[in-house]
Amino acid sequence: MANTIITAAQIARAALATLYHNTVFLPLVNRDYEETFQPGVGNTVNVRKPATFTAASYNGSTITVQNATETSVPVVMDQHFDVSFAVTSIDMTQKVTDFAAQFLTPALEAHAQGIDKALIAKFENSGWATLGGPGDGGESWENPKVLIDAKTLLSENGVPLTNRSVIASSRMAGEWLKDPLFNRVDQSGETAGLREASMGSRKFGFDPYESNNITTNQGYAFHRDAVTFASRPLWLPKGAADAAVISYKGVGLRVVYDYNMNLKSDVISVDVLYGIKVMDTVRGVIIDGSASS
Repeated sequence: MANTIITAAQIARAALATLYHNTVFLPLVNRDYEETFQPGVGNTVNVRKPATFTAASYNGSTITVQNATETSVPVVMDQHFDVSFAVTSIDMTQKVTDFAAQFLTPALEAHAQGIDKALIAKFENSGWATLGGPGDGGESWENPKVLIDAKTLLSENGVPLTNRSVIASSRMAGEWLKDPLFNRVDQSGETAGLREASMGSRKFGFDPYESNNITTNQGYAFHRDAVTFASRPLWLPKGAADAAVISYKGVGLRVVYDYNMNLKSDVISVDVLYGIKVMDTVRGVIIDGSASS
């Protein structure tokens, strides 16, 4: 209610849940959970890549010892996005009945859309193989069977069969949903954003989703570990009236709550620092229908 005292920590907890649950791409990629980042040591974190082994035949007397070596990939956290807004004292007194619904949810929707668009930009410039276009010898992008071609290519590259997803533009999704092979069967999904974007149950080895943030007529079929999203909470400012940082499922969020005497307004700033890295050029496929856009 209007006279309820709202703290930065309360806002941060509500904001982070809203942010994570309203993104489409973010829950489907690798999210770096490491807490090794320390302020003042640069803007890069090293993300571990799992060790790989080969199953060797045992001859009954001698084992083959393999080196358990993990590699890492540097991810530069160079994306700093902020949504700040001011609410006058009069409005807080007379008009604000649900702070989260009236202000926080729209602010975090802006952040969610920004993160998804940043991930799409990385997908577009990932260097992944392209399928579905004229002359590539496989199915055209309009036919959902193009996902069989994508599945085959990923499998030939040794990509695990689990944790594969496909996200299509609205036009591409519309063409696929016309096909009897792609009749929609609702599923619960992991988050609200995924439930809204879902195109039904798993198809041809992929969990299918739609995104209207893909402005070109394209789709992306990929394994979770093809791309990593790394985020760390920002430093708490010493001069703010109230501030809080919180982390959840690999996303770090900062909320700063202050009062501007000149504006007679509460000023709330919600910002996030993150970086995105394409980890592997063989763990994803671009389905290209841009020639027909």
